Amino acid sequence: MVYARHEGYLPRAEGVPSFTAGPRVAHFACVVFNVIPDASTAVSALMSGAADWVMQPLIDLLPMFRRICDLVVKVKDATGTINCLRFNHLLPPLNRAAMRRVLLDAIIQSDWRPATRASAS
Repeated sequence: MVYARHEGYLPRAEGVPSFTAGPRVAHFACVVFNVIPDASTAVSALMSGAADWVMQPLIDLLPMFRRICDLVVKVKDATGTINCLRFNHLLPPLNRAAMRRVLLDAIIQSDWRPATRASAS
């Protein structure tokens, strides 16, 4: 995958970049991601220097990674994935707002949301 900077884009003049808000400044002309779907091939590429990082290595390989001196194993996001529940509001019964409200009231978000450090302490 290649992401190229759009030369016609002008970021907002005000604000501070923060996740999904604020101005976006492209610092590179392009970014190239080489997707390696096979886990063992991805690990081999990392070990040989053909890849710079592996986003989600198999958990079984972490002990091997930790034994390699010049390789850093780091958890970048302790909360895990972002979950999203999206209703198909075009079809019954969820095409009625009242039904969607009833369903939302029945869901206990803390049962599905991972505990963060702030809420776990």
